[in-house]
Formats: sequence, structure tokens, C-alpha cells
Amino acid sequence: MRELKPEDLRWRCEPKHIKATSKEFKVIGQDRAVQALKVGLDIDAPGYNIYVAGPVGTGRKTVTKKLLKDTKRAKRIPDDKCYVNNFTNPDTPILMYIPSGQGRIFQKDMDNLIDYFIERIPAAFESPGYIEKRKEMIDGFKKKEQKILDVFQKKVKEAGFAIVQVQVGPFAKPELFPVIDGNPVNFNQIGQLIEEGKLKLEDKERLEKVYKDLSEEMEETFRKTREIEKEAGEKLKELDTSLIKPLIERRVDELKNRYKDERIHSYLADVKNNLLETIDLFKKKDKVKEIAEDIHAPYRVNLIVDNSETKEGPVIYETSPTYRNLFGTIERTMVQPGQWRSDYTMIKTGSLVAADGGFLILDARDVLLEPRVWPALKRALKNKRVEVQTFDPFYLMTTSGLKPEPIDIDVKVILIGEAYLYYLLHRYDEDFRKIFKVRADFDYVMDVSSDAINEYACLINRICEEEKTLTATASAIGRIVEFGMRAAGRKKKLITRFDLVADILREANFWAEKDKAKHIDVVHVNKAIEGR
Repeated sequence: MRELKPEDLRWRCEPKHIKATSKEFKVIGQDRAVQALKVGLDIDAPGYNIYVAGPVGTGRKTVTKKLLKDTKRAKRIPDDKCYVNNFTNPDTPILMYIPSGQGRIFQKDMDNLIDYFIERIPAAFESPGYIEKRKEMIDGFKKKEQKILDVFQKKVKEAGFAIVQVQVGPFAKPELFPVIDGNPVNFNQIGQLIEEGKLKLEDKERLEKVYKDLSEEMEETFRKTREIEKEAGEKLKELDTSLIKPLIERRVDELKNRYKDERIHSYLADVKNNLLETIDLFKKKDKVKEIAEDIHAPYRVNLIVDNSETKEGPVIYETSPTYRNLFGTIERTMVQPGQWRSDYTMIKTGSLVAADGGFLILDARDVLLEPRVWPALKRALKNKRVEVQTFDPFYLMTTSGLKPEPIDIDVKVILIGEAYLYYLLHRYDEDFRKIFKVRADFDYVMDVSSDAINEYACLINRICEEEKTLTATASAIGRIVEFGMRAAGRKKKLITRFDLVADILREANFWAEKDKAKHIDVVHVNKAIEGR
């Protein structure tokens, strides 16, 4: 044992040891954590997501974000993604992947396509040649129908019957009445006429037989007229199609030539067929403008990920990882009280899809506390896909029947949290061990050395520059370094909780400005330390 001198009880950082020359960002005292992060960020294999552990203030988030910029993923710009209508099965919207920047162009092209048809198709239906041809066809079918009716009516008249329209509720129904003394008589009145002696019983039997034969013939006649009407409708539809089909095909084919993707070609073929099936919507020019939005609706492109302005791979830090924010939802609108409506244009994706091809940073504690988020996140990372669903726990009876195509994702998730959460998850959650294979530990202390002291000084100078505070003297920096050792609790260690260092510097700047000093000096740092 030896006697300690007063100066042995407190380490001092002499100003002459301060040789800070750089104000650039540098990771301080976290070599092991940085190495683990670099390994995890560069390995593109299943399960190599990263858990960043360590105390608050050690630079976990700052260092992680900085390192992400130098990775391969940060240099890759992912495809745009959009949902379009599934005309065969509207409850299963179709997902499309389009090269970056072309999603917005495709969305605009589809809007322009329908605007073009809204303008041109009604004009085609008002052309004199079409109107004349349509009138000629209608007149021909009317004559054919009238000829059949005339033959039947003549036969009815010769048999002593008449066709009378009988009101049945809100509808009128044709019925056969025998003509007696020049007037049609309902069969219900035949019995009374027999009692009055105006008819004989055998006359009733004869009329009933004629009525039965004529009724069967009337049904056959009306069946023939219905067939003529059906044929007329089909022929008129063919006329409309022959008029409009070349216009639609030419414009849709022009759009096809701009895109090479086979799914887009298939979708545009469905668009063409659906336009031809719903061509009646375009017939009345004066009403088309009024229902323009309804015409547009089935052909809208729901652009869920737009990378047209993106210059580098996505790096998203989700500060509020609710189920809706992470995985998206299917919105709905109220049609009337108690009745809701959803369609593919109401599909909204979350940050997990937005981060596809890049990185998603999450706070571990927040993820674990949010309802349903942790199981859904594990499922998405294991399957590498996201299924957008309605999530509204307070309105269980209003869920949507839509089931959009799942979205394939390739995202690296970085969880930031305390070390004890890592140990709990690693011990009790088997999936966690498979999904988060990399752990980066940020220490709260580092060894004292001349390099470490100068790194401290560089950090302080950088904070002064970024926050536009007064500059700190070498003596003030030395005093802050001494505070870092005291906070570490050991003579050969410095604290790496740089949030504490920054707070001391800010508070020292406050006292310096209050004293109207030109620089932050030791006295100001001491006041800041004493005030804590």
C-alpha cells in the first residue's frame, strides 16, 4: 500500500493535450459495434437483420444511419409499386412492379387514356353515318317484330277474340278476351252471361278451347318477339363495337408499346375488353361529363410506392410503429349509416413496403408494445412479403372483403433497444434468433488515450458548429473530458453517452452567453456541471 497524493485522486486533462483539428463526423469508442454493423449491413442473406443494443445517448441511431449510406443497398433504387383493378375478380386487386419513376407516368397515362375516350367515343356515336345505320337496323327489327304481331292479331280477331292490356299491380299484362256483341268480355263474366241467356254452355266450352289455343300461340309469338329484341340488342352491340373497337385498340396499343412488362400488357388487354363491355356509358355526350369520375374509377392506378424523386435506396426510421403505419391498411368510406365501401384505390401501404430494397429502423420497445405488430413483423420478415389488411380493433364488423395480392419485400430491419430486451427475446422467442442474427453492442464507456481525448475534442467542436454555439476553449474542452471520466466512474475510462456531453456543452454555452463571453471557458463548464 502507498499513500495517495491529492492530485492522484483526480485526473486532469491538460489543455496542451487537446489537438482537435477535424469537425467531421467520426464514430467514437464503438469499434466493436461498428464492425458488427458493417457485417450485418453487407450480408444479403435471410435472417441477417440487426439488433443494435446499448444505452441511450451512445450514438446508436446516429452511427447506424451514417453507416447505412455506404452500403450496396443505399445505392439501389427499388421499383415503383401500384395496385390496379382486377376486372375478373374485383376483390383481388392486381399488384404491379414498374421500374423506378415510371409508376407516376403509368398512372398519368391511364388517366389520359380514359380522358381521351370520354372525349372521342361520344363524338363517334353522334356521327351521321352511325346514326343512320343504327336507325336502319332498328327499323328493320321493328318491321320484323310487327309482322309477327300482325299475323297473330289477325288470327285473334278471326277467332272472335281481342288482346286487352290488364293492369296487374304496377304492371300491364296482355290478356285475351272474347268479343261478345262487339265488346271484349272478361272470362269471369261468362257465367253471368249464361245465366242471362246471352250465351249457351257449349259456347263457353268452345271459347275456353279457343282461348287455350290462342294463349299458347300468344306465348310463342311473344317468345319470338323477345328473340328478335335480343337479336336486335346483339346486332346493335356489334355495331357499337365495330365503330368503337378500332379507336380503343389503336389507343391502347399505343400505350402498350411504351411498356415492356407482360403484366401491364395483360392488364391493358383487360382494360380494352372492359371498355367494350361498358361502352353504353359513353353514348350520351351531355351526360358523360357528369359521370366522368365514375367512368374513371375502375381504371385508376393506385400508386402505393413512388420512387420518381428517389436518388438513393430507402432508409426509413419509423418513429411510430403502429400496425397501420408499418403494414398499411385498406381505408373505407361510408355509403350510408352502417354501410361501408372499399375498393383497390383505398389500399394504403406502410413503412415496411416503403423501405423495400433498403432499410427500416425501429425502436424495439415501441414495436413490442404495439398490438399485433411484433407477430406480424416476424411473419413478414420470415415470408419476405406483406399482406395489406384492414386493422381496426374497435370496429370488428366493418372489415373489408378485399384481399390484395401480397407484396414481396427485400428489406433489412434494424431494431434499436436496450440489451436486456435482446436477452429476453433471444431466450424466449425462437423466431427472434432466426430473424435477427446480428447484434451490435454499443458500450457506454471507452478507454482513455490521447486519440480518445482528441476525438472528444473533435466531437465538441462539431457540436458547436452544428448548433451554432460559442466555441469552446481548450481548457473548457479539457474540463468536459474530465467530466466524461467522472461520469464513467473509472480513471481509465471515458463515458460514451454523448447526449450527456452535448447537454453539458449546451448549458455551458448558456452561461457563457449570459456572461457575454466570446468563448465557452472552464468557469462556464463548471457552472453547468454544478447545476446538474
